[in-house]
Amino acid sequence: MLDRYGDLATFVRVVDAGSFTQAAKDLGVSTSQVSRSIARLEDRLATRLMHRTTRRLSLTEAGRALHERAGALLTELDDVEGALRDHGGAVRGTIRLTMPIHFGIRYVAPLTAKFAELYPYIRFDLSFDDRRVDLIAEGYDLAIRVANLSDSSLLARRLGRTRSLTVAAPSYLASRGVPEHPRDLAGWEALVYSHDAAPTSWRFRGPDGETTVKVTNRFLVNNLEGLLAAAVAGLGVARMPDAIVTPEVRAGLLTRVLAPWEDEVPVWAVYPPGRHLSPKVRTFVDFLVEGLASEPWMQCTKREHAESAPDAVEVKPR
Repeated sequence: MLDRYGDLATFVRVVDAGSFTQAAKDLGVSTSQVSRSIARLEDRLATRLMHRTTRRLSLTEAGRALHERAGALLTELDDVEGALRDHGGAVRGTIRLTMPIHFGIRYVAPLTAKFAELYPYIRFDLSFDDRRVDLIAEGYDLAIRVANLSDSSLLARRLGRTRSLTVAAPSYLASRGVPEHPRDLAGWEALVYSHDAAPTSWRFRGPDGETTVKVTNRFLVNNLEGLLAAAVAGLGVARMPDAIVTPEVRAGLLTRVLAPWEDEVPVWAVYPPGRHLSPKVRTFVDFLVEGLASEPWMQCTKREHAESAPDAVEVKPR
């Protein structure tokens, strides 16, 4: 049993380090010991896990699948051992967190740094990625999402609410005029976020009900940083969360239009189902709630935070 655990931990270290030699240095053992450990694991599983050449190491399909699951299992074991060592008294372990690039860098990363100062036994594994990450398959403890959720297999806690703003550079509006209704956007150059469910069908809710406008896609961008840069450059009109565009609007680089048709967008902490929320994640999410509440764009009051249960709640399909 000890060999099984050790071989699995060695395999994960080799993949994360990118080489047998570096993994051996990290583990404080010889390269030959690492090689024997991987060979035992492959023999036990009766499958090849990696291809190794003098220059590079690559995983087989079985190796990729094992690495995705093994990382999460070893992290969970570390959490259990940490809790037993401290009898539940200290928050410790690794938090694997994924979040949108621009929102994560601007708002979440500074809070992780403050949290790490307060909790010295916590380690972070941060991923900045605008794609919709599979938390279970990729072994993440937590995701931050700025969107309406539709996946009923996940659990989530609402951190707050921002708004979806329609913005354009003053130079662009000078050439096209200021729209008074979403219908006026027909024929305008649109800067489109490719991760939206329907990128070129913009839905607005306003004084006269719901309106859907088909926009002309000039730029299709897969992250909000690029979308923001294109909008500031005057290449077209864009829709982005208040949390992203507030500094540019205040600086006069972008102008907010169609204010009566702005939609609320929830900000969520999302976690995998099927197990109790660990103390490290629960403590960190509580910290995020308090930290984000002070942001000027955050629409959620402290009373709403208090009424939002600290335990995860099931997200139902819309």
